[in-house]
Amino acid sequence: MMTNAQLSLWDNEPLERGYHCLSDLKLIDARNYFTEALRCSYGEKESIFVAIAACDYWLPRVHSTTTLASSAITILLSDFRQFPFTPFLNGLKKSLLDYIVEIFSQQTSFNWDEMEITFDLLLEMKNYNKAEHFISNMMIKNFEKWYLLYFLAQAQWLDGNKITSTENYIIALLHYPEKAVLNRIEHKEIQSIVIHHGATIAPAYCCLLGFIPFIPDTNNIQLNDAAHASAIKCLYLLREANNAFLNDDLQSSIHYRKQLKSENAELYDLFFEMLKQKKIMKK
Repeated sequence: MMTNAQLSLWDNEPLERGYHCLSDLKLIDARNYFTEALRCSYGEKESIFVAIAACDYWLPRVHSTTTLASSAITILLSDFRQFPFTPFLNGLKKSLLDYIVEIFSQQTSFNWDEMEITFDLLLEMKNYNKAEHFISNMMIKNFEKWYLLYFLAQAQWLDGNKITSTENYIIALLHYPEKAVLNRIEHKEIQSIVIHHGATIAPAYCCLLGFIPFIPDTNNIQLNDAAHASAIKCLYLLREANNAFLNDDLQSSIHYRKQLKSENAELYDLFFEMLKQKKIMKK
């Protein structure tokens, strides 16, 4: 059953046109249509006054950001987060956020906190595809692309692209384990590994447990510290030991497994148990 407000929208053409213009950020036209709608016999006056107030509030703010100054994003984000959007203003809300993202995309540098706020607003509105494109654009402009991969993977996971998301989570952990933020890791099994074993060694466990169908190339990874170097070495040893096993090269397999045991005994134990299962399957 349609509400009075819904009936009013369909029976009042200026009101309908006003909301369309509002969603397109044609705020002057929208205000004119809403004013005309007040003179019609249909339409809830209160919601129309709210819409007119929204036009009056956002018109100077949208027009003042044409210079694309970085301060404009700060002001817009603050106003956006405080503004009381009603359900009938959802179109305006989405378009304003798209507008903020567009201004962001034209910046040569950006504020990290404001980037995260904008990203989270997109997630909150379930605009996951837009969030993914937003982060991809930020990655082109910023050298800390591996850190931004955590955000990209989160948007991809929420958008249902879980295979690509998983790969990006592991690549991010390979390059920037110290930047891992648990609330960005939507893959609960990877999150659990990070909690129990630490972010640095997490890629080795992820690959060993088959979260991705390959052990990634460890070349060209900038090592952060001794623990990171050890974790990358474990990945290399896992790859070489596994390849030797698959090629029935027992001597090489034992050679790499001994090194792995010396480097990380817990990881070795898990790998050895998995090898025993593979041996059973090969028989």
